[in-house]
Amino acid sequence: MVCKIIAHRGFSSRYPENTLLAFKKAVEFGCDGIELDVHLTRDQEVVICHDESIDRTSNGHGLIKDLTLAQLKQYRFDKGYDSKDPFELVDIQIPTLSELLEWLKTKNLEVNIEIKNNIFSYPGIVEKVLNLVTTYGVEDRTIISSFNHYTIQEVKKQMRNMKCGFLTETTQLDPGRYCYDYQVECYHPDFQTLIPQVVESCRDHQIELNVWTVNQANQMKALAALPVHRIITNEVALAKQIL
Repeated sequence: MVCKIIAHRGFSSRYPENTLLAFKKAVEFGCDGIELDVHLTRDQEVVICHDESIDRTSNGHGLIKDLTLAQLKQYRFDKGYDSKDPFELVDIQIPTLSELLEWLKTKNLEVNIEIKNNIFSYPGIVEKVLNLVTTYGVEDRTIISSFNHYTIQEVKKQMRNMKCGFLTETTQLDPGRYCYDYQVECYHPDFQTLIPQVVESCRDHQIELNVWTVNQANQMKALAALPVHRIITNEVALAKQIL
């Protein structure tokens, strides 16, 4: 089995996370897919950002749910990135999921869309995300994941054949059985929780194992030796070299 390289928020160790620039650079360095996070704006647009607030990643301030798309587009989302690896000031605004999928549809890439609604519920976000995925015709290379497992249940109710993943940062008991029982195809654990019993459980129930966030060469080598389907990493170039 070939272990795929999924760029965590794009090539986020070198370029501003969850921006089109980071996604495009990840492709240049040879990733197999990208991972991203989505929220809803005040005017109900699906946008890509990790945090509920824009304070950490932009030169703006506030919660995404309280700001319109037009307001969010005024800001640069390159906070914290210096000139060690300089980049032009393009593609560093907050992207909409629509903009990302418009770019992605012509690329041979997988996309892992994490729905970030475990703090704010964002009513309607599941339907909006699924509508966009089907509009751009990328259903067959999309995984929907969430730490909110009720959200994954909602995805399955609306689109039974959409590939989904249960995200977790703790060691789950028999996760393969858990995923199988809820007809969820993938298990997405923190790599540090990946004990042999977890690997065996997923293998026994034919559940795809996609681990995050793997950034060290020795970690990549160890995981590639296991039946791990995807490594989600900030270090795309290193992963390409190792794997």
